[in-house]
Amino acid sequence: MTKIEESKLSETGRTKSRIERRSNIRLPEWSPPVWRPDHVQHSLDDLRSYAERHARAAIDWYYKNKTWKARGSRFLRAFTILATAAGGLIPILVAAGVFTRTGMSPIDVQLHNAQINQYGYLSIGLAALAIGLDRFFGASSGWMRYITAAMSLETTVEQFRFDWATLMVPLAGEPPQGPALEAIVQRITDFSLAVRAIVEDETRQWVSEFQTNMADLEKETKAALETARAQSENMQKEAASLRENSRVGAIDLTIENGDQADAGFDVFVDGTLAKHGVGRTCAVPGLSPSLHTLLVTGAMGGDHAQAEQAVAVQANAIAKVSLTLLKAKVARP
Repeated sequence: MTKIEESKLSETGRTKSRIERRSNIRLPEWSPPVWRPDHVQHSLDDLRSYAERHARAAIDWYYKNKTWKARGSRFLRAFTILATAAGGLIPILVAAGVFTRTGMSPIDVQLHNAQINQYGYLSIGLAALAIGLDRFFGASSGWMRYITAAMSLETTVEQFRFDWATLMVPLAGEPPQGPALEAIVQRITDFSLAVRAIVEDETRQWVSEFQTNMADLEKETKAALETARAQSENMQKEAASLRENSRVGAIDLTIENGDQADAGFDVFVDGTLAKHGVGRTCAVPGLSPSLHTLLVTGAMGGDHAQAEQAVAVQANAIAKVSLTLLKAKVARP
């Protein structure tokens, strides 16, 4: 193996070691004190120092790692708020006509608004994604767990220090012996186990939360798939309906005696004025595929004249219609 390869392997090992130190709570090296009658106090101090270093390492780890949890939680929660607000505002803005451009036909407006509304659905989906990521990676819950565990450890350390002072006072500076020594060693043991219990309890909470989140994620994924499938089918139906409505037809109208009208004639489709014509021919475009009532009115020699007929208009087709204006009959006295 060359020196370069050895250097690369060494660097890889150091990197892995740094990652492990960052991801796990590392305990101080265990160096059991040597119990000698003339070094009892020194041995006790070593035990106490080890137990406190253990607790301090756990506290530092929690406070250090909560930073990333806090940042992730704030980012995901802020993103959720913004995405949810956008998803709620987009349909309101669409209804208010904010995204409608001038000169658009009613059909184009419907198609355009339907497309814009999809961004609202997208925003809501992104908000749900952010919440799911927060729950899955435990950003918010982990942040709270870390703070709680660190504060509990600090309380345990403070209690241990006061108890240590309480046990040392009666000795008046003399090395402990007999029951006093056993009580001090037992207090160090209880303190170390209490620290361990807090860390284990936090770990159990994480395991329980992770298992619950995995189960919920599976259920929510199935529900989301069903919802997405239903929404997709509805969108396809809406798109098909819009495409069908966007296919229009027209009427090619011939008024046999239209050139005899005094001032041209008016063409009404379903009771709405569609066009004013002059001469014998007139085109009425942009009609939806349906059965329409066609009414033509005008004046001939000062008398009212009209013609009416039902016309079936088909999509992408021109219906040819020929009518003759007839004067209204006036009852004579």
